[in-house]
Amino acid sequence: MVSNMLNKVLTLIVLLMPSMAYAQDGRFTYVEPGMIVPFKGTLFDDAATAHLLTLPEYYQLQCDLELEYQIGLRTEEFTFERRDLQAQIDFLTTENKSIITQTDARIALLEQQVKRHNRNDRPWWLAAGVAIGIGLTVGITQATK
Repeated sequence: MVSNMLNKVLTLIVLLMPSMAYAQDGRFTYVEPGMIVPFKGTLFDDAATAHLLTLPEYYQLQCDLELEYQIGLRTEEFTFERRDLQAQIDFLTTENKSIITQTDARIALLEQQVKRHNRNDRPWWLAAGVAIGIGLTVGITQATK
């Protein structure tokens, strides 16, 4: 994709860059049949001269049209990719929120189950142990007397 884009950019640079071959400013004059021309050159009829004079404007217009088309195409591709990525972000955000909600619910359920099974009986076990110990001590001392 990057090389494809690079090729297109380089092509546009080459097309839009002015030519490095410079010519002298040309001269032209209208010649009627039988007239002597004031300089050596190539003779064109009116249609050919008009065609040659309009070529730069024609090629500039063609270049502008192609450039506008390519920019529009790239803009649409970019817009499509951006919307696609935004849709992916929205989907993943929703999925992430759903996973977090499910995880929080599971944690709450597990905490309830742990609280239900983890009764705090230690004070009762301690009191029972002390009472049994005192009772055994009193019983043994009474039995040995």
